[in-house]
Amino acid sequence: MGNFASSATESAAAYLERLENDLGSYANNANLIVAGVETSWLYSWNHSKIIAVDAKTAIVGGHNMWEGAYGNVANPISDVTMLLSGPATESSHKFADQLWDFACTWGDSWWNSTFYVDVERRDGVSWWSCPSTHPSLLVEETGSATVLALGGLGFGMEVPGGTSGGLPAANDSEAACSGLFNDYINNDSDYSVANLEEEGLRALVASAQNNVYLSQQDLIAPCAPPFANSYYDARLFDILADKLINNVPVRIMVSAPGAKQSLLAPYSNMKKMTEISDILVRKVKNQNNISQAHAEDIVCSSLQLAPIRITAGIDTWSNGNGVANHAKVISVDDAAFYIGSKNLYPAALQDFGFIVEDAEAAAIFTAEYKEKSWNEARSAATVDFEAGVCNL
Repeated sequence: MGNFASSATESAAAYLERLENDLGSYANNANLIVAGVETSWLYSWNHSKIIAVDAKTAIVGGHNMWEGAYGNVANPISDVTMLLSGPATESSHKFADQLWDFACTWGDSWWNSTFYVDVERRDGVSWWSCPSTHPSLLVEETGSATVLALGGLGFGMEVPGGTSGGLPAANDSEAACSGLFNDYINNDSDYSVANLEEEGLRALVASAQNNVYLSQQDLIAPCAPPFANSYYDARLFDILADKLINNVPVRIMVSAPGAKQSLLAPYSNMKKMTEISDILVRKVKNQNNISQAHAEDIVCSSLQLAPIRITAGIDTWSNGNGVANHAKVISVDDAAFYIGSKNLYPAALQDFGFIVEDAEAAAIFTAEYKEKSWNEARSAATVDFEAGVCNL
């Protein structure tokens, strides 16, 4: 956020200095450029986590490069990131090109560099230098998986091709934190075009015929109107309700309510697990025009909802903090899955990830992550149709 530094934020200049110190002699021949960017007053910045090399290999997912979150700490964060090789990785370069184009275009005045875009360059790098755009390369296919890249631009960035043809408003008044301000994420047509990844991820969930698996930080957003005025993704909950109505099992694993790394690093937005199940019951009731009791029966018959656990039966770390899930994972029918930086709770940030459609890869992912993580979490489930648990 510009060149401000505080106990909770690090300026671009401070990060560049720390990066040089961390690299040591490896920085001697490197052109280091760091940008601290907020693209809009509407709470929007780069949230993607990308390491891309020569359009051949990319590491993409939820992990931040924060030693204080994943390293030698009392309550490390759980997360998921993928390594991908092949032609699809070029999309990660192209997405980064868009982010750098914004930074280099707008980081040119005192006002912008102070409050929005601050670009810092290492000594010896000319003040006008910016990373070159990545040239299109012919990259050899290294596997058989079908991969789709998905990205979103949040607020404030120019949308290639314009913003016409967006989605109509979701028109769910309860999805807004406050009726006094705009619910851009659920109701703004231009936003839906700038953030097509959201509709892409909803389409992935909607395609499920046999099962839906979500491993997420939360499905509930923090309310801070007017900057963040969307409580949940109304369209996503409509789709999840439709799956439950049609007896498609839905499994959801999120952070424990109140989970945090520290006072300034929360990893859960909801106060209790029933915030999610309450919305699902209401959506099922309204879609089918049925009684509350009937809607609850439908939800109890096909939903599994639990906070993440590292070990079954142990609810907190030794320091008393709840277990936090930072993964952004969607899997459907044990056939296709998404791993990236995009949360399913409303957040108007720049995000990026991949959908992988491949039976072999999906089977490995199911065995090594989905089943193992759920086997530990289900002891704390508030709803588990397989175990006959339904605390709504």
